[in-house]
Amino acid sequence: MSYSRLSTKASDYLAKELSFSEEKQQILAYSLDMLFLMIVGYIVLLLIGWLFGIPLAMISTLLSGDVLRKFSGGSHFSTPYRCLLATAVIYTSISWLSVEAFDRWNKEPALVIILIILCLISIFLVSRYAPVDSAAKPIVSPDFRKRLRMSSIMIVLLFSAVAVFMRESYIGLCIAGGITAQSITLLPIFNKK
Repeated sequence: MSYSRLSTKASDYLAKELSFSEEKQQILAYSLDMLFLMIVGYIVLLLIGWLFGIPLAMISTLLSGDVLRKFSGGSHFSTPYRCLLATAVIYTSISWLSVEAFDRWNKEPALVIILIILCLISIFLVSRYAPVDSAAKPIVSPDFRKRLRMSSIMIVLLFSAVAVFMRESYIGLCIAGGITAQSITLLPIFNKK
């Protein structure tokens, strides 16, 4: 497997210093690659939020969707860069639309109804489809699968409560949008094996 030059050099150095076997060095390279990609991804997404003038909205959308993803799983792209591109487009769109919708309709009761509908959709999708595993990381334990499902449901309920509590701010819509976007990635159409 090919890793970035930075993670390869770092893993080579650490493996040599720690006298790791070839197998442990590969695991270390993979872990460092994923860590670097995650950090770069967050930085890129936060910069995009800042450029659009919606950094707090982007943080709210990103954190709610990403925390849920840690427990629920979801669809995968063929490369991390495609995933980053899709995440950037989707989460920026959700953040920007949430801010715009709140600015235009914050006094309208329909906005609260939309927020609640988004939360209910998320609860339904997560309770029905979470967790989704991948070929690279299958969930083999039924007990672990059950714990992930319950954790996913609890995360959605918690974020839904926060979103409703923050309904007088665009943050509530961003949180609801983040969990809804992540919940949609659980649908079987996005997770063909």
